[in-house]
Amino acid sequence: MKLYVIRHGETDCNVKGLYNGHYDEDINQNGIKQATEAALKLQNIPFDVIFSSPLKRTAHTAEILNVHSLPIIYDRRIMERDAGKYTLVPNAEFEREKFWNYSEDGCFETAETIKDFFGRIYAFLDELKENNKYNNVLIITHGGVMRGMNTYFNGMPKTGSLTDYTKKNCEVETFEISRRLKMIKETNTSFNFKKNLLLIVTILIFLIVLYSFITTFIKYLNTNKEYTSALDGDNNKSDTKITYPKVDDNSSIVKVDSNNAVRIINKYEEKDFKGKKSLIFFWASWCSHCLAEEDVLKTAIDKYKNEEFNLYIISHDYEASTLVDYLKLNGFNYEIWFDKDRVIRKHLNPEASSVPLTYILDENVNLIFEHDGEISFEQLENAVNSYLK
Repeated sequence: MKLYVIRHGETDCNVKGLYNGHYDEDINQNGIKQATEAALKLQNIPFDVIFSSPLKRTAHTAEILNVHSLPIIYDRRIMERDAGKYTLVPNAEFEREKFWNYSEDGCFETAETIKDFFGRIYAFLDELKENNKYNNVLIITHGGVMRGMNTYFNGMPKTGSLTDYTKKNCEVETFEISRRLKMIKETNTSFNFKKNLLLIVTILIFLIVLYSFITTFIKYLNTNKEYTSALDGDNNKSDTKITYPKVDDNSSIVKVDSNNAVRIINKYEEKDFKGKKSLIFFWASWCSHCLAEEDVLKTAIDKYKNEEFNLYIISHDYEASTLVDYLKLNGFNYEIWFDKDRVIRKHLNPEASSVPLTYILDENVNLIFEHDGEISFEQLENAVNSYLK
């Protein structure tokens, strides 16, 4: 399987030397020209599928490159590194060498750590490698993601410095994923391919039927409304049940144990917030800064869960199963909302891009307090006393 990885077309931030991060801007006229020229160069390659970061600059580039109207799969794992408060800061005004050094992880407050960033890129590539069902794959992404992909295939530099690897707008890099199963070729050895063709076909049919049975059985287990699972992963040591009762057309609850549950959110409902003031924490178990804030959240739950205002913890994990597994080991003793597509945060403040994030809303769902990044309990208590008491 061959991967053709291309950086998005030029943006105004690229021209000004600003770090985009998750800032969602489109490509400019020169970027459209670059993407059009790249499309001509790539048009004769028989791509099976196109993957793209969902940000505007990559999505627009992908549309221009998609000359054969292939399916485009938008994957958050190949979005650019979230720079937090360094978003739109000129590259020359922050320590770029440290920012792109794997050995300097965690030095930039509110920014996504480079290890978390590379972790999601590697997970994306591992999944492609595991499935291994395509011949040619086109991936439209960002310069930082291409750095991560380069280390996946070519190894990490001893110094950890990644600034030597740079790609221009719409520049293409290719990587190869070797197939784990080689096709059987007819040879002149003692194994006669033609003579044994019927046996080979029979074995293949058996394997296909077996695979179909196993996948159907797994699907049945996953969709069953109630099943038993031990909190520590050992079914012989616990009778804890995880159930999936239906709430309405747009929401369901995953009960982790008697004290913890996850509510699946599919759309924004103003009635959830209107009429009372609300304290909201946006959070994710993959975010190191969020994990550092965990004790603050637990203290807030203990102190404020019975107050006359709403208290919400909203997770931006990539998968509900990941959040459920985390809560089995680190329970909050509270219902956590799982908002994979960030519909609530986008409605409340479309410009917000990073976690952790703390909001306070008034009774009419107006944003009256915002804290971007880790918050101490002292800061939280001052905000609660100022806006919620």
